[in-house]
Amino acid sequence: MASLNKVNVLLSILEEEHLKDVHYQEKPANWLEHGFIATATSLRHINSLYPKFKKAGLGKVRIAGRGSSEWTIFEFNFCILHVFTEESREYYSLEELWKEGFDGSL
Repeated sequence: MASLNKVNVLLSILEEEHLKDVHYQEKPANWLEHGFIATATSLRHINSLYPKFKKAGLGKVRIAGRGSSEWTIFEFNFCILHVFTEESREYYSLEELWKEGFDGSL
């Protein structure tokens, strides 16, 4: 499955699963082609996503924060997806960091 097709499949899943305020940014960092940020209604909502991604054939997914975090990162070979609870999304303001063109250095 080509990268752009996988992006469309991912967007469809996010819509079907009723994630809110989906933000897409092309090249959010110099080492990343596609980035997504979305808001889930609860931790349970976040944790329900992985089986959907697996079933859709989106390839290998690395997960950080799964199970107990209000911010879970799904790293695919074609993009990265950050899923927050509403409170955590407001607190971390990741969109602001992406607007500045984060280069990965600290």
